Amino acid sequence: MGAVVTLIINPWTGYDPINVIKMGALTAIAASIFIFVLSQYQSYLLKDKVVVILLSAIILNLLISLVVNERNRRQQIWGVWGRNTGVITYICFCVLLFAATVIGRNFRFDSILKVFNRVSYFIILYLVIQILEIDPVNWSLTQAIATLGNINFVSAFLGFV
Repeated sequence: MGAVVTLIINPWTGYDPINVIKMGALTAIAASIFIFVLSQYQSYLLKDKVVVILLSAIILNLLISLVVNERNRRQQIWGVWGRNTGVITYICFCVLLFAATVIGRNFRFDSILKVFNRVSYFIILYLVIQILEIDPVNWSLTQAIATLGNINFVSAFLGFV
């Protein structure tokens, strides 16, 4: 999931070629993972009461804030333009945190590191292409942002690498 959301872009048809497509992928994948976890790991819902209660409280807080707050509802749901960190994104993050808690017990984390390394090769290669100014995508900015949309995100990603 992380690899798809990190690498996916849509510079040919979208007004916001990075954030909207990443949020769409995150939402679709989180929904799929949620359905999978509910169908395969129902017994963990009872074992992980603390996690379920805390994440439910966070989601409830998000929804109460959405209803009570009189600011722009669309912005609350989707997030500001260029960020897409609204209620939907945070609910997806809660779902992924719960899934990671449940599935993580039976999962080998070295496979995550392998995927992370492979994604980093693509990101670094694309950064070099952008730095050499031979990028096939005609971005509105000439910064080296790879598929992450922001120089700060690229810096953070490279820091993890």
